[in-house]
Amino acid sequence: MARSWLIRALDALALWQERAAGRAHLAQMDERMLKDMGIGRAEADREVQKPFWRP
Repeated sequence: MARSWLIRALDALALWQERAAGRAHLAQMDERMLKDMGIGRAEADREVQKPFWRP
């Protein structure tokens, strides 16, 4: 039981780290890169401003 709790906690931490890194990368993208992804600056900014724990 304790092991499964630990695994879930570590999985959550890994997911949060991935979100934070992805949002940091998104913040550095220029307009051309965002356009290639099919999103605008306003949408990217909204995503970047989210806390790491929010999907």
